[in-house]
Amino acid sequence: MNGITGIISPPITYDKHYVVFGNKCSINKRKLENENKVLMKYQKNLGPIPKIRGQIPVSDTFRIFLIDLLNTGRINVDKQKTLEPTDIKLFEKMINIAKVREVLNYQPYTATIQDHINRLELLRGGFVAGNHSPELRDEMIELLELLSSRPVGRISQADALEFIDMLK
Repeated sequence: MNGITGIISPPITYDKHYVVFGNKCSINKRKLENENKVLMKYQKNLGPIPKIRGQIPVSDTFRIFLIDLLNTGRINVDKQKTLEPTDIKLFEKMINIAKVREVLNYQPYTATIQDHINRLELLRGGFVAGNHSPELRDEMIELLELLSSRPVGRISQADALEFIDMLK
């Protein structure tokens, strides 16, 4: 079954491009798949939802996450981990409007220390490969500061400072 409902019932087939999202909302799956845009409407009359007006451009990561959710009816936590903060904010707004937070058993994902270490390793590989963008450097410095801080202490402060000096 495609879509998510709060009750067990067949999805409404009023328009083949829309997929049920909760008991009162629908998402245009064609726009999502082909144009990376979220278009969410009321099921009853396909009217616009005031809090989510128009077609909202989304990242490829969010598009893949949302298509998987619509197809399976479940949140893929591995894909949820990869979402950007703007994607998470939009998703939380969508599930609150559709009233499916409890149905999906949504839990915001909090990155673990190991996630931060893995991210730092990934960024370090990009830096070694020649990507010296300011965004990459800033994120690496932020992660180094976090991982060398007192509560975490996974990297010594001396090593973190040495690595930060190399980045600048």
